[in-house]
Amino acid sequence: MQTNTGFDQLKRRYGGSISAQTESTEALVHAARAHELLSEWNPVGSSIAQLVSLMGKPSRASPGQVEYCFDGGFDGDLWIFRVDGQKIIGVEHQPME
Repeated sequence: MQTNTGFDQLKRRYGGSISAQTESTEALVHAARAHELLSEWNPVGSSIAQLVSLMGKPSRASPGQVEYCFDGGFDGDLWIFRVDGQKIIGVEHQPME
């Protein structure tokens, strides 16, 4: 997990710039931004609140997981964050075709 200083830097860089609430071409821009973030940050051990502060409102949340779906129509990305309580315990990426 990032230090608070490292997390604050990520929040300044990515906070508010990713939304799973978009469709079509715009969704692909947000998917690329999410991929960039997650190549820099391993969220395992972080809280759901920290995830939301960086990636915005999830597409879906249910007991045990939080999902971000970036649907570009013909392709996109699905990120599934496995959670235990309020902590992220795993991450899965599923490209959409």
